[in-house]
Amino acid sequence: MNQSTSLPVFPDDFAAFPPEARAWLFAAGSPIPDENKASILDGLHDSISKWKSHGTEIMAKATFLDDVTFLVVADFTQAHMSGCSIDRMILSVRETGALTGIDLLDAKGIHYWDHTGLHFVSRTKFGELAAVGAVDAGTMVLDLTRITLSDVRDGKWKAPAGTTWHRRAFELSAPA
Repeated sequence: MNQSTSLPVFPDDFAAFPPEARAWLFAAGSPIPDENKASILDGLHDSISKWKSHGTEIMAKATFLDDVTFLVVADFTQAHMSGCSIDRMILSVRETGALTGIDLLDAKGIHYWDHTGLHFVSRTKFGELAAVGAVDAGTMVLDLTRITLSDVRDGKWKAPAGTTWHRRAFELSAPA
C-alpha cells in the first residue's frame, strides 16, 4: 500500500523551536500547487513574523508538510497564549488561503491514504467506507488534533486510524 509515513523536512529555522511549541495543523481538500504554497507562505509571513500575545512577541513560523497539510508553529514559552492572538492567526490563514482560492480550514472531511494515494472524503463517506471494510484501523489518516511540534516532528500527524480519534468515531475494525 502507498501509505507513506515519511517525515517532513523542516526548514532550518524550525530548529530553534522547543519540542513543546504549539502546533496548528490545517489541511486543504485537494493538493495545493507549489506556486500557491509559495503565495500562501509569503502572504502569511507578515502576520506570523509579527505575532504578539499580550504585547509579547511570539516566535512563529509556517510551512507545508505535504501537498495538503499546512503547519503553523508558535513558541509560547515566554508568553501566555491568548485566544485573541490565536484568532488573528487563524483569520490570517483563512484570508491568505482565500486569496489563492484555497480553503485551508476545511476540517469537515477526512484525509486518508490507500494503495492509490491520498483521498479527501466527507465524514459520512469515510463512515460508509469503514462499514464495508474499505478503510480500517490500519488506514493512514491525517490527524489535525496534534498540538505540539514534537508530535509533528515525530510524524504523529499522519497515523494509522486505529491510533487516532477516527477509531472511536467510526468504530473501525482491526486491519486484516
